[in-house]
Amino acid sequence: SYSFCTLLVALTFNMITELHFMELIASALDSSTHVLIGAGAGWSVASGLPTYRGSSFYNESYKDVCRPVWGETADDREKVFRPFWEQCINLYKGVEPHPMYQKTLQLLKDKDWYVYTSNVDALFLKAGFDSERVCEIHGNYTRWQCMDPSTCPGGRSESSIFALDGDSSFIDDCKHVGCPNKARPNIMMFGDDQCIVTPGMGTSYQHWQDDMEQKMCSPNARLLAIEFGCGKTVPAIRTELEAVVSDINKANPNSAMLVRVNNNEDDCTPDASDPSLTSSFKSVPMKCDEFIDQLHTAFSKLKNHR
Repeated sequence: SYSFCTLLVALTFNMITELHFMELIASALDSSTHVLIGAGAGWSVASGLPTYRGSSFYNESYKDVCRPVWGETADDREKVFRPFWEQCINLYKGVEPHPMYQKTLQLLKDKDWYVYTSNVDALFLKAGFDSERVCEIHGNYTRWQCMDPSTCPGGRSESSIFALDGDSSFIDDCKHVGCPNKARPNIMMFGDDQCIVTPGMGTSYQHWQDDMEQKMCSPNARLLAIEFGCGKTVPAIRTELEAVVSDINKANPNSAMLVRVNNNEDDCTPDASDPSLTSSFKSVPMKCDEFIDQLHTAFSKLKNHR
């Protein structure tokens, strides 16, 4: 087993070889008190879902179609908004969490952990992850709301959110009594100023982060942040994990480490040139499920050899 500082020295001087890489990451996990998992679209590929880069709808990109404006007129709603969300939701409902979800839960056992994800497929919750430890920053497809909360009797509170029926893939009308508006997923879309932000989209994570940063002042506290499948189309997860690791290392040098896992090598580089980040950063051009498999094997071997 290697100390956390030894691992950071190996990162700084590029001393990690492929042969020992997973052994080193397993040691970093073993010595960590806190683990922050960041998951983007690339994480869900193993379960059979496409990434933003691989998605096209009606000859338009995901970013161009995933907008609330398409639900505002009757014509656009029937021709674009409804078919788009029915296609997405049928995809989400038709897949099961890849076995790597359970392996990840096993790796997180006995750690103070949190999952921060931009995915709206609800697969972490479906796989049995504690909802109090999963932040879906853009919401998820199972939760719906009014198209125009400002004129809805239900208002903009969390209590105004209603659930998608188990057999349904779309809700047309707002479910609040007396509301004449249409419904929409409680998902933060592009160009969206009507999405109702619920605690599961940020508040609970902020509480965990504040508590974690206080505990990181302890000399024995260590954070391992692992980012999976986060490209540059929707960079929110990349930005957050980089900021967290950078801030912690500035306050308590050599106490946080960031591993970026992405099958696309162009997406592996750090976005910031902050020395407190780059000296504790490792990029891994690998599929997410392959990384979890190898880390799980290396971590089990480490535990068994004690």
